Amino acid sequence: MSGSLVMQKPPVSSKNVVVIDLESRREEINPKLAKVLKKLLDPKFKLYNKDYLNLLLTHLTSKEQESKFTPQQIETHKKFLTIWLKGYIVQCERLQEPPNASLLTFVLNITRYLCESEQIFVHLNSDDIFERLVKIIKKVSQPTVTGAFIKLFGDFVEHKSGLQWMISTNHWELLVDIILNNETVFVYKEGNKFVAKMLEKSHSFNVPFCKNVIQHILVPLDECYKAIVDHSFNESHEKWLISTLRLISEILYILLGPEAASTDSAVIAVLVETFQLNKRLKEILAVTTHSVIKGWVYRTVIYLSLYELKIKFIGNQRAGSHQKAEISPVVFNVLYDAANEISVPCMLLLLFTTLNCWNTIKASLPATLLANPKVVSFEDQLLAIQLMPMYTVFVKTIGFNVYTSDSGNQDSFRYSFISKLVDRIYPKTIRVKYKWQNYLLENYSITNGILALKYFIHSKQLYYKENAILAFQMMIYLIEDLNTCLKEKPELQLQFINEPDYLDLHLKVIAMIIDEFQLTWQDTVESLCVLYIVYHLLNGLIWPTKIVVTALKLAEKGISKYMTCDLALLIDDAENSITHLLPALLRVKLHDGAWEVRDSTIELLQSLFMTAINTKFTSYKKLLLENDLPCSVLRMATDDGNPFVRASAVRCVQKAIEIPEFWEALTNSFNFYDIVLRILQYETEGIVRCEAATLVDCIFTHQSIPQDLMNRFYDVMNHAVVADLHWEVRVKALKFWKNIIDEHLTQQGMIDGSFPSVTFSKELKKIVTLSDLEVEKRLVRVLNELSQIGCLSVFYEALQDDCDIEVSKTATNTIKEFVDLLKNHQVTVQSLQKHTAPTTPVSPMIEKVVFPPVAVAQIEVDDFMMSTVPSTPQYAPISDSILEDILDTRDLNLLETVFNKLDEPSFNNIDIKKRQALKPELFLNLVYTDLERRLVEKSQWREQTDGFQSLLDDILKEYDNVDVNSMDCY
Repeated sequence: MSGSLVMQKPPVSSKNVVVIDLESRREEINPKLAKVLKKLLDPKFKLYNKDYLNLLLTHLTSKEQESKFTPQQIETHKKFLTIWLKGYIVQCERLQEPPNASLLTFVLNITRYLCESEQIFVHLNSDDIFERLVKIIKKVSQPTVTGAFIKLFGDFVEHKSGLQWMISTNHWELLVDIILNNETVFVYKEGNKFVAKMLEKSHSFNVPFCKNVIQHILVPLDECYKAIVDHSFNESHEKWLISTLRLISEILYILLGPEAASTDSAVIAVLVETFQLNKRLKEILAVTTHSVIKGWVYRTVIYLSLYELKIKFIGNQRAGSHQKAEISPVVFNVLYDAANEISVPCMLLLLFTTLNCWNTIKASLPATLLANPKVVSFEDQLLAIQLMPMYTVFVKTIGFNVYTSDSGNQDSFRYSFISKLVDRIYPKTIRVKYKWQNYLLENYSITNGILALKYFIHSKQLYYKENAILAFQMMIYLIEDLNTCLKEKPELQLQFINEPDYLDLHLKVIAMIIDEFQLTWQDTVESLCVLYIVYHLLNGLIWPTKIVVTALKLAEKGISKYMTCDLALLIDDAENSITHLLPALLRVKLHDGAWEVRDSTIELLQSLFMTAINTKFTSYKKLLLENDLPCSVLRMATDDGNPFVRASAVRCVQKAIEIPEFWEALTNSFNFYDIVLRILQYETEGIVRCEAATLVDCIFTHQSIPQDLMNRFYDVMNHAVVADLHWEVRVKALKFWKNIIDEHLTQQGMIDGSFPSVTFSKELKKIVTLSDLEVEKRLVRVLNELSQIGCLSVFYEALQDDCDIEVSKTATNTIKEFVDLLKNHQVTVQSLQKHTAPTTPVSPMIEKVVFPPVAVAQIEVDDFMMSTVPSTPQYAPISDSILEDILDTRDLNLLETVFNKLDEPSFNNIDIKKRQALKPELFLNLVYTDLERRLVEKSQWREQTDGFQSLLDDILKEYDNVDVNSMDCY
């Protein structure tokens, strides 16, 4: 509702809308908006961008927009929309063809917004608007229109007048029939909510009407039962019955859930007591053999059973573990019957919906489900059954049983796990488990295991951490048994290679549990086996790429969570531990042919490096060095043919340089600084340069850059900010320059963002008092130094960047602290003139001094050229004659053939943007006068770009360029 709507006293026809400026008279409307809505009524207007209508709807109806206006403006706004709605209906009634579906959906949503007010509903109903609107809707069968139609009627029942109108008409029957015959997920979900809401509202207002609706819904049950008995049941009956059972079960779920208007579930009582729903379901169950139909019947019966449990404990708070509450045996009986009567997908769906429904009602139930003194949770029961297809995959393929000693891996930890599992499982659950296990083995398919894992992922928000730990332990033991089996029978690996999706998903679920439930080695001892199972799974075996990648990512989580014995217990002498064996395996994986494997290996190495930073394991760091891992990663940063791998490698090096041993190895083995600058200067991919810019900042922060190389770094980082084509690189490079400013301030005595009262002067070699004048002098010195290295010029350019708003925004936020410091100490242009005495006078006409790049100007090149690796530096200053000599050399082609490998990226020669020494006066003039103003202007520009007026302009522009619109989709 940005730009508010208002109008004069509404005339009969919307064609006569008077448009006047809102600001001058509050009773008038935004002229541009009125024009847009009028254009929408034009039958010739085709709006190709449907997002425009969604955005327009948001601006017109959102509560956030309403909050910006007075009640009088909102009332006038709604009056205008009411008149426009009437005009739309008149327009549609004149046309013979069906209306535009997108516009009709927009109109229905506008109607929903208006009918939130019962007064407007009564007004519209007095003009027979809704009856006329229903006739228009019947001409269109688009799902979006149907969904909006259902939502509109759902809003009607929220107030008394709307419910009375609903009862007095038969349109609800039309909606119920639409819901039963529509396969669109969005439509039937909204339909379920509507029917449940209508039943609840009508039961408290008009019970006979409520019963009439229920009777209409249950008709297909009786009709289909007769058809089954008469052997006339066909495909149409099947669809009709499944849709009805689906609707009934979804209504039950909604009425049992927290969104229900009443807690006593009175409507369900009518279904059970008046219409004998249980009896009807049992009759259908007795005569049908259809798996899907049985699945929906079982689901509905379980919902009714949980309803009985809820009614039994209605109003009770969750009890402690000492209280007893026996869940209805009907639930377990249903699961037992369903175990071999419905398909595996239907059974898994039944388990999930049971768990979901249980989660909605358990707040009103005791926390425990007891048939004996042991504490048993219902989540554990369903989890044990839900994971059976996963378990049978391993029983069928490798023959190992996690519950017995057949695997040869029985130990005290496994025995403890099995004992815990047995204690937490209900006896009736065990009956269901074994019956379904036999069915799964007889009808084995690895797809069932995949589906079970997917349902577990989908159920994760319904489980507690204790339940997840139980699943985690079982999955770890299954992989451990797989590793043991493959050592003895490697040929069994083929079964998992042919179906890689299962093992891939199995490992992903283990990683998901670690992440989602914040699992650590303290939660379960089996977590210490994560690296162990990954190492033995990958070592010496060739797996599909997706399995290797997932296994490496799982290992990365194990490292980051300290899931090894030596890391968890801080033991540094276990030479044969997995932590000591893993680096050799990773060194091999760095040379894998699949880039995904190399990338995942580097991510794992990054976690290893971070762990090395946070630990004092001398031998651990030594082990990584012995396998040449830091140096290997640096080589991949320049040589790998995949940009994602190169970016990951540079990111990994950022962590490596924080470790002194790794830093020493990198700088001794390579011309490290040259490599970093070469990546930033010549790399063609922005994602790699972005990480390289961060790497430069990390070097400056955690290590040091030789003073004789600083000018070269200044050149490259200046180019990164002012000339790079990717805004992300420019933003990252600005952080380096911010640290440069902080470093210069620190050298002048600044500590933690402020100047102390006294400091030690390196020049005078004594303690000096930092008076206001002295601080001002030191800040002027900082400005001059920053000017000389080109820092002020960098921010001067970035602040005025009109192409990349993120660059200027970041520059503003980055430099603001420094500018505030200058203002607080009253550093002005006069201060510069007072404290600056240049040895060589600068002409007043010269505003910037341009420094050529170091490579061209031959500044401090001799020291840079010294290197133990190349005999001729790649980036030494060169002349045209030298280039001609090289091009004439016959050995050039030979060298190119030898060194231009397929997996090495090619670098383009890029001219460095020249560094400039901006006069401090210009910098101060900009930041003191224009900084805040430019920031406000850019923020306003961004808001206007996404704002209401801009949206209206876009819609009108599309209307004015109808002939051009036909080409926009190509």
